[in-house]
Amino acid sequence: MGCLTMRARPTEPKIDAPNVGIVTWHCLLNVGSNLQAYGLFSSIEKLGYRASFINYRKPYQKENPVIAKAKDLLSYAADAHPRLLPPRLHYGARSFQRQLFRQTGVAYYEEDLAPYSASFDVYVSGSDQIWSPKRFNPVFMLSFVANGKPKMSYATSVGTESIPDELKSQYKELLSDYLHLSVREDNASEYLSDLLGRDVLHVLDPCFLLEGTEWRTLEKPLGTPQRYVFCYLIGKSKKYRRDIVELAKKTGLQVIAYTEDPADSEWANTHHSRLDPREFIYLARNAEMVMTDSYHGMVFSLIFEKQFVPFLRFSRVDAKNENSRVLSLLRWISLTGSLVDEETPADAPRIDYATVSTRLSVLKDKSREYLESSLADCLEKSNA
Repeated sequence: MGCLTMRARPTEPKIDAPNVGIVTWHCLLNVGSNLQAYGLFSSIEKLGYRASFINYRKPYQKENPVIAKAKDLLSYAADAHPRLLPPRLHYGARSFQRQLFRQTGVAYYEEDLAPYSASFDVYVSGSDQIWSPKRFNPVFMLSFVANGKPKMSYATSVGTESIPDELKSQYKELLSDYLHLSVREDNASEYLSDLLGRDVLHVLDPCFLLEGTEWRTLEKPLGTPQRYVFCYLIGKSKKYRRDIVELAKKTGLQVIAYTEDPADSEWANTHHSRLDPREFIYLARNAEMVMTDSYHGMVFSLIFEKQFVPFLRFSRVDAKNENSRVLSLLRWISLTGSLVDEETPADAPRIDYATVSTRLSVLKDKSREYLESSLADCLEKSNA
């Protein structure tokens, strides 16, 4: 199977377990990408398979070996002695991946994937926006996999309102031999079903496959006030930052914020510009309220049943906006009325979790059943 880099994990599957190869965005520093990757990886292994990330990275992600080694050493040191290093040197995502993921050797070009073209029993296109037309890449549609090897997708995201006409033939050709197809947005389910002439199921993001109690086992505590609002922002909206400050004053909550820019901190009581995914879990679970323009910020607010304010990151009138995943999720649980945009004032949320969690429970069961039955069918075809 080529070189597999083993990661320390709580349990290991049986040595003779069927092998499942996953392609997704598993190696980024983005918290949401790491957590969705872990959600799918862990859920597949819970079903008795041996999962591995096919470690494909774009050429621009290639690191100088000396720098890469230094970052790994810093993340090791931060795990052992967190107070000795400033947060910007913790590289928590690298630590998360090192400890919890199993990966093949690194491949930067499609031809480098030849050793993995027939070495897995089942191939899975994972979640995140790996099928976005803006980032079109045949590898994430399993173009490198040998003919006859079973393919499936789980909650793969297209992320846009449509597929450009000039790419439709390529999407149709690349996805036509998948045994099972599912996506993360309701509109993508509809237009891909029409394009391919077959059902493309709409399922939940893989983070929902694990319950809050399972995510809690991963969390890494941080020092926090007793009552705080956790603000996880990817976009640059000044209006949303003003909304946060005003609502924090009304509710008497301290503001703990994450944004990428270390200088973007004056509006928060505590600011982070880099978070270990496990620290993100801790901050989301223990918050009194969450305010976020991040899709996975919303996902984990729902998993932990938090009152939250969802901000719309992209303008509705932008033809290339990436709002569909947020709108799809909120439509599914009847929370679109809670969405705040640049024209809408933010108010304290009043989410009825007796209703929302009941709806989510049904959708979780449907999503888990799809994953289990699709993997089993692919394995049957592989063995045949």
